[in-house]
Amino acid sequence: MYDIELLNRITRIRTLHYRRDLDEIYLLAKSTPSLTRHLPELQEVINWFDGIFSTDIKHEELTGFWFDFANMVLQRYAVLFTTELSAADNLVRNFFHRFFMAPGLSQIKTSYRENVTPLVFLGRGGRKAYYTLPPTIHRPLAIIRLPRAALNNVWRWTVLAHETGHDVFSSVGGLAREMDVLVASTVNQAAASGYLCLPPVNAVIEGNGAPVVLEMSPGQFAVSLWSRWVNELFADLFSILMCGPACVLTMQELLGFNSVGNWHGLQGPDAHPVPIFRNMINLRVLHRIGFISDAGLLERRMGCYVQSPSEIIWLHEEKVEVVRVNLVEMLKMADIVVDAMLHTPLQSLNNHSLRQIINFDAQDQVIVSQMAMAVIGEAPVAVNAEARHLAAAAQIAFVEQPYQADDIHNNVLKLMSD
Repeated sequence: MYDIELLNRITRIRTLHYRRDLDEIYLLAKSTPSLTRHLPELQEVINWFDGIFSTDIKHEELTGFWFDFANMVLQRYAVLFTTELSAADNLVRNFFHRFFMAPGLSQIKTSYRENVTPLVFLGRGGRKAYYTLPPTIHRPLAIIRLPRAALNNVWRWTVLAHETGHDVFSSVGGLAREMDVLVASTVNQAAASGYLCLPPVNAVIEGNGAPVVLEMSPGQFAVSLWSRWVNELFADLFSILMCGPACVLTMQELLGFNSVGNWHGLQGPDAHPVPIFRNMINLRVLHRIGFISDAGLLERRMGCYVQSPSEIIWLHEEKVEVVRVNLVEMLKMADIVVDAMLHTPLQSLNNHSLRQIINFDAQDQVIVSQMAMAVIGEAPVAVNAEARHLAAAAQIAFVEQPYQADDIHNNVLKLMSD
């Protein structure tokens, strides 16, 4: 994401005068009208950086966060892309507040400040460069990266719900650990009971110039696989419970339908599920939250581009086959994992399940449908529409009326930035 070597070199030089830099950034923030209401949390971030920079703690996540934070302020001070950034800020704020302000989540522990208000950084990158830094450095503020390629296609912004999901997963005290334990135990029990018919892993790969034997029992493989996917699965569930079927459509567009995944040496599969399987999981989630017709339409849409594979395959360095699993068995695993993640009460969520905290229902979809018509001028604006509804509506409107792309984009930005 960053030229880390260059940024580290700059940071080592600049932190000799870090207090001056912090004062300058905060002075710019105070002089920026669009940041006026964010000054309390920005002051807290400045104080946090002051404490960190006065120590010897230096690593690339800190460097990257300083880069994002400083440039997030500079972009607004320079009045760059004011409408787009205002709209994106409102959207991620809607996602955060809908989760953190849920009635069941009073006084939960989080690594962010109380009443957190995230901000968007307009970063470099193409259509897949939506990103958020993991809050492992206990940063007090979430900064979500919106790629420049997204400036002119607001119908892709449901992906910001996914990135917000990553922040929630890592920032809520105990949530990541509980989800990890839940998924591992769920898969372990299914494998031990004989419900799943999975292969063992037995392959030879190249590691440090010498052959390395990979061996896992079916149960060990299943736990390794799903444990590495928990963060991404949670973020996908979060986005679907925020924006509904529209975000599944967006993910189809961004992910593609590859049926082969990467295996990274001894570390196992990629942290992102295999694209076609990930799309299938999202369709099954829609079934589980009541959008059966929408799931059917999106499944047929996927069928226009690719045939469902019979197996999912993992390759090491794109050439050595490590393991392959029957798709039916993969989908059986997906069902039990998704059900557990959606419906299991967790202590970190005040003994509520994820779906009890956030949910997208039929009434939400009615609002999205009305707003999809409203942004092309064929219906009034729904009085109870939220920014998340607008993001979903933009995707629906674009698919149905692609020749009105400019009007859709401009109208959604205007409404979302108000």
